[in-house]
Amino acid sequence: MQLELKRLQHSLGIAFLFVTHDQEEALTMSDRIVVMRSGRIEQTGTPRAIYRHPKNRFVAEFIGETNLFPATVDRVEGATALARTAEGMELRLPAEGRKAGEPIMAILRPADFSFGPTGIPGTVTRAVYLGSDLYLFVQPQAGGPEIRVIARDGAGFEEGAAVHLTHDPDRVHVLESA
Repeated sequence: MQLELKRLQHSLGIAFLFVTHDQEEALTMSDRIVVMRSGRIEQTGTPRAIYRHPKNRFVAEFIGETNLFPATVDRVEGATALARTAEGMELRLPAEGRKAGEPIMAILRPADFSFGPTGIPGTVTRAVYLGSDLYLFVQPQAGGPEIRVIARDGAGFEEGAAVHLTHDPDRVHVLESA
C-alpha cells in the first residue's frame, strides 16, 4: 500500500503530508522528512540525508538502527583519523575537520560493518535470522556496548563465534551535537 500511495502521489503531482512514528514507513514514503521532538524541528532533508547524516543523537536514534561510539581522536594520518573509545576500541573515520584530542560521537549503521581477518575483535552474543539478513549482536573484546551488525543470509555466524568487524572510514558519521 505504501508503494502504491507513493506512485499515486507522484503520478498526480500532488503533495502529501504524512505523519508517522514508524521510521521505516517515513523512509519509504517520503521525498523529504521533517524530524520533530516536542514540537520543535530537529532536522529536515531527504530520507537518505537524514539516515546517513543525522545532525544529532536524537535523529540518529530515531531514524533507523544505529551504533553510537563516544570516542576521542587519537591521531590523524593523511585522509584518515583514528579515534578510540574509552574501552580502547579503535574506529577509523575521515580526517577532514578532525584533530588529535577531540572528543566525538561517531555513528555506524549496522549494515556499515563487514567481517574480515582483522578489525575490531569481538564475539557474537546473539544471532537473529531475518530471512535475507542475519542480525548480529557483537560484544567487542575491548568492552563497551554490543555492536549491532546486519549480515547477508548465509554469513555463517552463530552465537559464540569470534569475529573481526571492519568498516569503511567514509561510512562513519560524526554527530554535530548530542
